[in-house]
Amino acid sequence: MYFHSLKFVLIFLPLVLAGFLLLERITRSLDARWAWLVVASLVFYGSWNPSPVALLAASVAFNFAAGLLIAGRAGHARRAATIGAVAVDLGLLGHFKYVDFFVANLAALGPRLPFLHVALSLGISFYTFQ
Repeated sequence: MYFHSLKFVLIFLPLVLAGFLLLERITRSLDARWAWLVVASLVFYGSWNPSPVALLAASVAFNFAAGLLIAGRAGHARRAATIGAVAVDLGLLGHFKYVDFFVANLAALGPRLPFLHVALSLGISFYTFQ
């Protein structure tokens, strides 16, 4: 589903907006509205290809937990948690974008290595850098 498709404009967007406004009226909970938008975003993301949704959801959950950990720490523990979270995110991004590049360069040095043909999860770069 594309942003400019009729399915998005006439069905998906109105449903998401209606759910958001309904949750505002029923619960008055900002957390419930945020959760609704996260789920709607994952549904939109998965409408093209559902296979990477689990990866993105796991990354979101990891970063949320890391943010809570960082917010509750001070000093060196906070810095270590931040460095660890950034390292995991960049490692994930590096795996999906550059693993075959590294395999090709190692293969050029001599060892015969198979390409992994890891498909880049669409949006992983954008999400990671956000």
